[in-house]
Amino acid sequence: MQPAAAREIQQQCASNIFEIITLCRQHDACVVLTLILPPGKVPLARRLVWSDKIDISLQEINSSPGRHLADAEGVAVLDPSTTLAPGRSSANGFSNYRNTLHLQPAAYARLEPAPLRVLDGFTSAQREKHPPLNSNIPADQ
Repeated sequence: MQPAAAREIQQQCASNIFEIITLCRQHDACVVLTLILPPGKVPLARRLVWSDKIDISLQEINSSPGRHLADAEGVAVLDPSTTLAPGRSSANGFSNYRNTLHLQPAAYARLEPAPLRVLDGFTSAQREKHPPLNSNIPADQ
């Protein structure tokens, strides 16, 4: 991260997230926003260019949607860190990570059900609000 541009990068990232959500909601799409996971262990070679401010920036970016979208209709905010928290208690704290930016396949598998449950809830609510127009027509027609 370029230290001089850090604030601008954070603001642009948050702005992009809100713009995407706004466009999706304008088209009546339900949105499941997954917060950004913190990075895994940073290897020595990458530490030369890695900034400690990345973690702070990530926390700031992640806190923005929670504050602004907590009660927004058709929008759910998921924090994958809460699902993966048990793995962070290992000796090195990074057992869920394959490398700095990617998770182990088992960690992705543990994350998968959460957004699917939210989407199922959205579709159930949508079906209740807007039942199919042809619900009285038999399936074989």
